[in-house]
Amino acid sequence: MRMAGLIIALVLILWSMPATAKIYRYTDAAGAVCFTDDINRVPAGQRHKVRTYNSYHSSNQNPASNDKKKIKKTHAPYVPDKDYESAKGPKLPEEVQAFRKQQAALDNEYALLMKRKIELEKAGRNIRGKTAMLKHNVEIEALNKAIKAYGRKRAKLNEAITAYNLTLK
Repeated sequence: MRMAGLIIALVLILWSMPATAKIYRYTDAAGAVCFTDDINRVPAGQRHKVRTYNSYHSSNQNPASNDKKKIKKTHAPYVPDKDYESAKGPKLPEEVQAFRKQQAALDNEYALLMKRKIELEKAGRNIRGKTAMLKHNVEIEALNKAIKAYGRKRAKLNEAITAYNLTLK
């Protein structure tokens, strides 16, 4: 009876799924690069040029719940606009440089988390015995905590970018 309750609890915990949010990048009339999560904030004349990114957020995700194909679709790494980067003009504001540095660090953290997730999925297929299962569950819980922390950092960066964009208007 106790084992059935444990199995049900484990299944419920492992069932949760990640969520993604779209981030839109566009250049406003003044030439400033802006980011938003609401397509309605993008001027109608700019919507055909908008670049879309998927931002990964996790609430209580099971690392064994997605396959590699879904992982590749959940997050698009930041790709700088080559035309903007190579244009001869004023240097990017310090805030934008800081955002890009934070974005690169978050992309790296995301890649490491997904690599660990795949490793745990593979290891989970070969578990034999109660002790090994309990150890594996502890590792999954630690990964879930790391994914939650990553989601909070990503949300904080998105809020900072949105606040910065509002100061530009």
